[in-house]
Amino acid sequence: MSKYETDFEKLITQFTVLFTDIITTAHEKKYTTLNSDMIKIGNMMLAKKMAELGMSNVMNNFIHKTKDHWKYIAESDEKHFGTHLPDLITDVPKSHVEEFCRLFIGVDKSGNAFIPKEDKEAFFENGSALVKISLKYIYKNRNPTVGKDGKVNYGTAFFPDVSLTKMCKLFNVKLS
Repeated sequence: MSKYETDFEKLITQFTVLFTDIITTAHEKKYTTLNSDMIKIGNMMLAKKMAELGMSNVMNNFIHKTKDHWKYIAESDEKHFGTHLPDLITDVPKSHVEEFCRLFIGVDKSGNAFIPKEDKEAFFENGSALVKISLKYIYKNRNPTVGKDGKVNYGTAFFPDVSLTKMCKLFNVKLS
């Protein structure tokens, strides 16, 4: 496994821990009927699927499904993810993802957010880290070479619809 794949797998694991913590806290506060046992089962299903696919395919699937939403990760746009997360996470029951979205953008009767600001920030920090690794992975898989003029040339059209220049600037990523 490449360094990118190893780092990506670690971040996915961190994300599953974050989801579990968020749902556990929300369940304890009686904000949701989802509970940590349901999330743990989902995490096991995800781990099994990742093992079957291999991390390279997991990363490719992540890039394919999320690349059009990266701008919103950079902006920490809660409403966007509250609406679009069910389209991005398709390997877990849709009703569970929709419930998480309700919690993510919802507030209680007193107007307090169901999910604390710190947890939402962690969600977007993890999302940003996944994108940053993905950008480096795309760059590596485009087989870059530097010409005599100092310009980077790519040997492979790997995710050609992803503008590395634009996204690396947005996420403050240096590729070389």
